[in-house]
Amino acid sequence: QGVQACVNCDAGSFSAAGASSCTLCPADSTSPEASTSVSACGCVPGYQGGNTNCVQCVAGKFKSTVGSNLCSSCAAGSYSDDTGFTACVDCPAGSSTSDVQSTSLADCRCEAGYTGPDGAECTACGAGTFKSETGAAGCTNGEAGKFTTDSGSAVCISCPAGAQTTGEGGDRGICLLVRRWLHGARQQ
Repeated sequence: QGVQACVNCDAGSFSAAGASSCTLCPADSTSPEASTSVSACGCVPGYQGGNTNCVQCVAGKFKSTVGSNLCSSCAAGSYSDDTGFTACVDCPAGSSTSDVQSTSLADCRCEAGYTGPDGAECTACGAGTFKSETGAAGCTNGEAGKFTTDSGSAVCISCPAGAQTTGEGGDRGICLLVRRWLHGARQQ
């Protein structure tokens, strides 16, 4: 009467030797094709735990691979605002988080040298202006005698000896030489 040929179990299921059917891996786990025991089942990305008890990564963490490994904290400069993330979301341009495991876009604050609202794209401070701290504060004009070399500056630099800016704000970073003529120093 015919012997049935063995068929490999599909990915996401397993079967012990001699079994007549495949068994699905527990919820939120999967296995390679042709797995022969529940121990081959591993948590899907976004979940951590053992092969029979997978739980979602909490906000601020992620997991991108299949297996029993733990979820990892989002690095500074990124966040995950919900459970089960497989990757963290990068902060908008010019902003970052100050800590790892951030859980909200609002944790993304403008970096020094950039301005804008928390949780949004930040704009570089213009030439002649600077911002030394993180957050939503505005850029400040450099004081007379100091300049910035580029946009996005976190500090103002003093002009070299014998030079100064033409006014507050560093006039786009240009320091001019100042000539001092002493009375009577030039004789004809």
